[in-house]
Amino acid sequence: MLNVDTSLPGDCLATSYEVLEGWFEGTGELFHVRLDGQEMAHQSVPRPDLGEAGQGFRVYLDMTKLVGRVAGSACRLEIVQGGKVVAETALAIADDLPKRMIEAKQWKADKRRWLLQHLRLQNDGAGPVLSEGCNTLRFSEGGVSFDQAGHGALNLLEPSFGFSGHLSAKADGVSAHPYPSLLEDMLAAERRDGFMALDFGAGFKRIERPDVVYMEIFDYPSSDLLAVGQALPFADETFDMVITLAVLEHVDDPFACGGEILRVLKPGGVVFSGIPFMQPEHGYPDHYFNATRSGHRRLYRDELDIVSHTVDDHQHPFLSLQWILRSYLLGLPEEARRQMSAMTVDELLRQRYWASRREPFIAELGETAQWELASATTLVGRKKP
Repeated sequence: MLNVDTSLPGDCLATSYEVLEGWFEGTGELFHVRLDGQEMAHQSVPRPDLGEAGQGFRVYLDMTKLVGRVAGSACRLEIVQGGKVVAETALAIADDLPKRMIEAKQWKADKRRWLLQHLRLQNDGAGPVLSEGCNTLRFSEGGVSFDQAGHGALNLLEPSFGFSGHLSAKADGVSAHPYPSLLEDMLAAERRDGFMALDFGAGFKRIERPDVVYMEIFDYPSSDLLAVGQALPFADETFDMVITLAVLEHVDDPFACGGEILRVLKPGGVVFSGIPFMQPEHGYPDHYFNATRSGHRRLYRDELDIVSHTVDDHQHPFLSLQWILRSYLLGLPEEARRQMSAMTVDELLRQRYWASRREPFIAELGETAQWELASATTLVGRKKP
């Protein structure tokens, strides 16, 4: 038996890339996932609720692998173990998907050629050479080389940063947010001949774009380039726009990243930047810094003329409020959770912490939730000799 989350728009595959989760009956031995005979990237996902009766998985579908192969109105998803199909199901496809797949494959190839012309190491004016078989990317300066990623993204991850690019290293879900309408409007307004934008920490993207380079530290099917933001592999003034959405809180030096964004941006180019303020601790590889509005601006020093600075629809305080309350309740044992859930907002606001701190809904909050939601933290350290 194969169970797949099919909560797709229109209950069918309609985008160039898609991520699905599910489970199949069977043991936890090595398995592969195929779509119409083509192997797709996947991960094992822990499912304690299944016990030993089933195996959870996450699969990243790259529909561009099926250009020229899709026939009819469905694709077949298969789980393969020991060379045998142990579970399978059909996935419907949208009528216009074959056309989108062809476009996406062409755009991806065009961006790859563009990248090979524009990649630079900071101390090397020459571009890279891709070796025969596309297995190694070599730069002339000092004989620097990078082994290439499996999905076709150009891999310039430096080992010193500790990232492999492998999806198997990502265990906490998928960052797959669509662009907000404000950004779509900005892209439409800025586009012109030769326009190219950099999506700095793009996450998993469902649609291909001909003029946006998807940069990541994970080899998603949609990724164009694997690199870290503290050392972008481009010459100065390469891009017309740099997009960074919910990324800079996850880097250990957002000021270095802000400097790199400014360095690779053309004069007059646009930065479209989103960073959380009142969001709980979350995400991979870690969560380092949130920012006030003044802190957000400070990331870009005084080198930007501010066009606008807003709280967009997807950044509304209500979302933070819900997130905090939901995580707080999930961090309580069952009885304390019931107690707090029964309170009205007014009753919660009238609680005085110092008088109520021994009540179960405060005293019994779990350590994980305390770290996720802390009002502040205290650090004591001793300087190393």
